[in-house]
Amino acid sequence: YATDGPSSVGEQDDMQPFVDRLPLGYAQSKCVAESLVREAGRRGLSTTIHRPSILAGDSRSGVSNPDDLLAAMLKGCIHMAAAPDLDWQIDAPPVDYVARAIVRLSKRVTGPTPTFHFANPRPRHWRECVMWMNLFGYRVVLLPFEAWREKLACGATSSHHPLHVLRSFFLRQHADGSTTPELYQETRKSRLSVGWTRGAEAGEGLLCPGLDADTLERYFDRYIERGVLPAPQHRRSATQLHTPPACHEDPTFVERLLREHFADPCLRVREHRLVSSRSDHSIIGEITSWRHGRRTGLFEYSVAFERRNQAEVLSLIIKAKPEDRDVIDVAETVGAICDPALGRALADHADRLPIRGGHLRELTIYEEADTRIRSHMPVCYGTWRHDEKREWGLALERLDSVALIDSSGEPDAWSPSFIETAIDGLANLHAAWYGRAAELLQRDWIGHVPSRATALEMRPLWRALGHHAEPYLAQWTTPAIVSTHRMLIESIGDRWSIIDRSPQTLIHNDFNTRNIALRRRDCRFELCAYDWELATVAIPQTDLAEFLCFVLSPDVTEDEALRSVERHRAALVLATGGSIDAGQWHAGFRAALADLIINRLAFYTMINRVKPQAFLPRIVKTWWRLHTIFS
Repeated sequence: YATDGPSSVGEQDDMQPFVDRLPLGYAQSKCVAESLVREAGRRGLSTTIHRPSILAGDSRSGVSNPDDLLAAMLKGCIHMAAAPDLDWQIDAPPVDYVARAIVRLSKRVTGPTPTFHFANPRPRHWRECVMWMNLFGYRVVLLPFEAWREKLACGATSSHHPLHVLRSFFLRQHADGSTTPELYQETRKSRLSVGWTRGAEAGEGLLCPGLDADTLERYFDRYIERGVLPAPQHRRSATQLHTPPACHEDPTFVERLLREHFADPCLRVREHRLVSSRSDHSIIGEITSWRHGRRTGLFEYSVAFERRNQAEVLSLIIKAKPEDRDVIDVAETVGAICDPALGRALADHADRLPIRGGHLRELTIYEEADTRIRSHMPVCYGTWRHDEKREWGLALERLDSVALIDSSGEPDAWSPSFIETAIDGLANLHAAWYGRAAELLQRDWIGHVPSRATALEMRPLWRALGHHAEPYLAQWTTPAIVSTHRMLIESIGDRWSIIDRSPQTLIHNDFNTRNIALRRRDCRFELCAYDWELATVAIPQTDLAEFLCFVLSPDVTEDEALRSVERHRAALVLATGGSIDAGQWHAGFRAALADLIINRLAFYTMINRVKPQAFLPRIVKTWWRLHTIFS
C-alpha cells in the first residue's frame, strides 16, 4: 500500500510508479520483483504474479509460522496485556488455501502475466481479535495507539520482549509524523480489488475458509502447544465442553415438533438435512455460538415428511438460543475492552439489561401470541426448553416471498409506501396489549421492565456508554451532539415521568431493519417481525423511534417525519378503537427518541468499536435530524 497512492489497487495495476511511496523496504523489493517477472513474460516465459495478504496458518491443523508478524503481534500484546487501538482489517487467508490457489490458478494462465490478489473474503477487524483473545482467557485491553507505543518503547528494550525486533516498525516516524502501522489503517491504505481473482477462484471451485472463532481457536491451540503463547489462566473453550449433539440435529425430535404442530400423530419425517448454519449475524451471537460448540445460532434444515398420505418438504429455520448469562458475559467483555469502567458498569447493571431472560422470553411470546401478533410473525412450528441440557430454541418457517429482509444496508429501498406498511403493521402489534400493561407485568417471562426509578439508578451505565460513544457521535454528526447527549442523560428522570404516565404495551424493543421484513400476501405486503428476545413493556413510540432512525434519510423533512409519527398514532387509534391525544403522543415520541440514543445507539457504538456496524453513522445522523425536528 503506497502513501499518496491510488485509492484502489486492481489486480493488473503496476505499482512500479509508486515504489518510492511504499512504506516498507520489503514491499518495495516485491514491487521490483514484479517488474522483473512482467519483463520475463514479455520475453515469452509463462508467468503469473500472486499477491497474498499476510498469511494465516493452516486452516485444518492450525499450524502457523511462529516467527511471522502476526505471531509476534499476538505474543507481544498478550505479554503487555495491552493492544493498540488501530483500525486494522485482518484479511489473512490460510496458507494451505493460498498454496492450493496458486497451483490451480497458475495452470490457467491467459494473457501476459496475470496477477491475483489473495485476501480472506470473511476478514476480522483487529479489535475483534483482541476481544476474542479476552474471551479465550487472556486479559488484553485496548489502548490508544500513542499510549500503547509509549508502553512498548519503555518495555521492549530487552531482546527477550516479543516485539523487540519490531520496535522500529512501531516507533519510527515518517516525515509527516505518522508511523507505518498507522498507514495500514483502513481509512488510509489503498483498497485491494479482488473481483477478478474471485471469479478465477470460483471457476476452479476454490473457497477460502473464513477467520471464524473455531479457526482462531485452532491457531491459538497450536501456538500454545508449540510454546509460542502461554496458556491462558482462565480459558473457556468450546472444545472443553464436550457437548453432545443438539436436539435439533435429531430427526425424531423434529418429527415430534411437527406432529404437535400439524396435530398429526402419524406424521413421518423421511429426511432431515442440514442446508446451512450461521451464527455471525452479530459478533455477540458468533462468540456465544462458538462457546457452545456451534450448538447455538441459526440452522436451516430441509425436512421431507409424509402426512395424510401426502409427501411434503419444509424449509425449517432452527433458532437455537444461548442462555442470557452467556450473551451478557460477552457484552461485558466487549465493554471492558472499550473501557474498563464501561465493562464494570455493564456488570453492575447486568440484571436490568434487555437481554436478561431473552432466551426464555422469545419462546413464550411465540407460544402465547394471539392471532393479531401471530399474523406479523414467522410461522412457529414448535419451541423447546431443556434447562438441564442448556438448550432452548424454536423452529420457524424460512421467510420466502419477502422484501427488505435484513436490509440495514439498503436504506434507499424503504420507499414511503413500504414505511407506511411497516408502521401500520407495527400499530397492529402494539394494539394487542395496548393499555393492558398491568397484565403483562404479572408474567414471569417479561423480565425487568424499565421505569423512571430504574432509569435514574442506571445513570452510571448511561454515563459510561455515553463517555465511550461521544467521540463517534460527534464525528458522525456535529460536536453539539455531545452536550445534547449529556443533557439527556442528566435529565432522564423528566422524560421517564412522561413515559411512566403514558399507556404502555408489549413492544418488540429491537424494531429495526435488521429484524423485520415485508411479506407478500395476496398481492400486497405485510409486516413480518422476528427476533423477539428483547421484547418488554414500554410506550409504543419506542419501537417507532428506532424504526424511523433506520429507514428515514438524515435529510428527512419536518413534514415527512411528522407524517410518519402521526400515521402510527392514527393506525393505533384505528386498531384499538380508542383515542390518543396528539400532544401526549408527540411528547412520548420525544421521550422515546431521547432514550434511544442513551441506551440503544450508545450500545451499538460500543459494538461498533469492536466490529464496525456500517449502518450506524447514517442512523445517528437521522437521529440528530429527528431530535432537531421534535425538540
